[in-house]
Amino acid sequence: MPAIACTTGSASSTASADGRVATLTGVRAGVWFGEGSLIKHESRRDDVTALRPSKVVLIPRDTFVRLQDHIIPFNHYLQDLMNARLSLFIGTLAHDRLLDTDARVAYRLGSLLDEALYPQADRHAQIGQGEVGPLANVSRQRATVALQRLQGLGLLRIERSGLTILGIEGLQRFGEMGEVPLPA
Repeated sequence: MPAIACTTGSASSTASADGRVATLTGVRAGVWFGEGSLIKHESRRDDVTALRPSKVVLIPRDTFVRLQDHIIPFNHYLQDLMNARLSLFIGTLAHDRLLDTDARVAYRLGSLLDEALYPQADRHAQIGQGEVGPLANVSRQRATVALQRLQGLGLLRIERSGLTILGIEGLQRFGEMGEVPLPA
């Protein structure tokens, strides 16, 4: 099982049981995924689905292990990436239990611009409204309502080609606290 680097496009990682599907995370261009399975010597537990035409690079296990064994900055990158993902998943769990739907949508959108996860991410995310729902674990209809509210607050702009984040700090604050910071 190789590690994968997404070079263009985007994908989602999903798990399924008994016919039910849960989106675990989104993957934007410029990011590795699948390294955990290589490190643990096990098959990948989740499915990865391209959300639009994408180019990926498969890194064979032998190459991955060679990098891991001999390149210290590679190991630092992996540590930082896995720490950022762990923070994302813990935050998602807490937000799913504690915050309202609009804040959960804001949190997941803000995570797509997290510099620790996506160092090359720009403020435009090629993500459709129908993809936001599963990412935030809400219905498409409810995701649309949340996106409209976030747009009304001036935090993002809904476009044909995706979403443009207008205020990353405000979006992240809303996603963390369920409130928008007041202008200075």
